[in-house]
Amino acid sequence: MNKLINLLKACLPTLFVTFVLFGFAEIVARLVFPEFEGQVHSASKTLGKNFYLTENPPIRIPTKNYALKIEKPLVIILGDSISHGYGMAYEDIYWVRLQQMLKLEQGQQAPEFLSLSYYGNNLQDSVGQIEKYLKQHEKLELKEIIYQFNFNDVVPEVYGRQGLHQAQQPPKNETTPVAKSDSAATTVTSTNADAAASHTSEKARFLSSVRAEYMNYSVFLRVAQHYAGKMTRKTSGDCMARDLNALGPYTWTYGSKKYAEESQLLWKNFRTALEELKGVADAKGAKLSIVISPLLFDIDRKGYHPQYNYLNYDFSCATIDPRAKLAEFAQSLGVELIDPTEYMRSSFEARIAEGNFTPYFLTADENHITPVAASMMAEYLFTNTLKSRQQNNRPVQDKKGD
Repeated sequence: MNKLINLLKACLPTLFVTFVLFGFAEIVARLVFPEFEGQVHSASKTLGKNFYLTENPPIRIPTKNYALKIEKPLVIILGDSISHGYGMAYEDIYWVRLQQMLKLEQGQQAPEFLSLSYYGNNLQDSVGQIEKYLKQHEKLELKEIIYQFNFNDVVPEVYGRQGLHQAQQPPKNETTPVAKSDSAATTVTSTNADAAASHTSEKARFLSSVRAEYMNYSVFLRVAQHYAGKMTRKTSGDCMARDLNALGPYTWTYGSKKYAEESQLLWKNFRTALEELKGVADAKGAKLSIVISPLLFDIDRKGYHPQYNYLNYDFSCATIDPRAKLAEFAQSLGVELIDPTEYMRSSFEARIAEGNFTPYFLTADENHITPVAASMMAEYLFTNTLKSRQQNNRPVQDKKGD
């Protein structure tokens, strides 16, 4: 017991100094990097904002005990974390804003909106989810499907939601060669390796959740994580040498030079999935639209946002114009393509000219928009679809006279 007491006494000065230094570092970090405050995540929060979900499927709802009632024509939103409302309150999500605008315009005639979006979803995920949902709710009246395209949607299956480094790993079911015997060589599934990888993955997820939910209350630790992540990536060099670091998760959508051939194949797969989604819409007599969610670099072209392009993505490495691809697919399939980029950029630049910089993207994040940008996106969607709504509501005799 005395040894323990003596040990504690010996450690107290060190602990005190550590506490004081950490406190000082935290104060400095909050003064220098205020944009990193509040970046806390948990099972019920994203960036400190509360969110609520239904179960199976996980649909974003406004309050904890909210009961979904599909009693009117339905607009289904498909997409990823942007449509799921990452980092923002329910009322700030772009499609929720659009729904409110339609209610102001149409009153009780306005359609209901439902988002089947989720973190990391790509088009293939979305097609599977809507097919499953429509089988479970065969009698609902589907008016429109809006698919939110993100520039990280065209990726290899192995990439998934695990992070960019997983794209360089073999698929889970890949077999491992066994030493040749006198007979033909055989292969076996590397169950030990899979088990080890699963254990490592579980540990990594646990540590990540602890960091996001608890350690991120400290701005100092959050900033340290940010710069540690930057140091582990190759942020300079030519396209081939930088490999996946040249364009990160946008490698295949833009067809980074080293992955140009693979990217074309993935775009073909994307078109196939889009055809399938169009078939789902046609079968329900619904309209299909694609709305592009722009990147930071599309809106802020001079680097006003803090931590702008801190990983130094190099778009000169691109061999594919994603917007041209989408336009080609949309035209050939009879799908409406909606791109709010210019409208959002014009708004952003007007604020800059006024001397009122307003972030349109979250801190150190070139992908996820802020509530202000979401409102602009909703405005554009509302205005862009106004003409088609008016056309549909015109009397039959007027349409014949066109």
